[in-house]
Amino acid sequence: MEPNWYNFPDYLQRELPELRDAIEDSYLSGLEAYRDPYPHVFLEEILGPLLVRNDPPGDSALRIRAGEILDAVLLCSDEDLAGAALTSILEVLRDNEAMRDSAWPFLGETARLWLSRLL
Repeated sequence: MEPNWYNFPDYLQRELPELRDAIEDSYLSGLEAYRDPYPHVFLEEILGPLLVRNDPPGDSALRIRAGEILDAVLLCSDEDLAGAALTSILEVLRDNEAMRDSAWPFLGETARLWLSRLL
């Protein structure tokens, strides 16, 4: 399944089954504000925090997967979703050095390239 604007919560659940409950909670929370929650909700509440968190130690495999998912989103054919990832994650990392330093080892090649161009 390629990620797109409309299937992003389902895509995340498939890629991160251990976070299914958190993704569902974000979706239900998003429904309170929007009929169909925008992908920004999941990028900001699920994917972004995985990349920058420092705990628990030893959870680097999950953070690496988050970086792989970010690259897949940045390269997907849905330009709206790729743009949402650019503004919701990469621009935040550009503007916050501590977060950028924390996330950098877990970013994929595409995210690193795009972020380098933003700096």
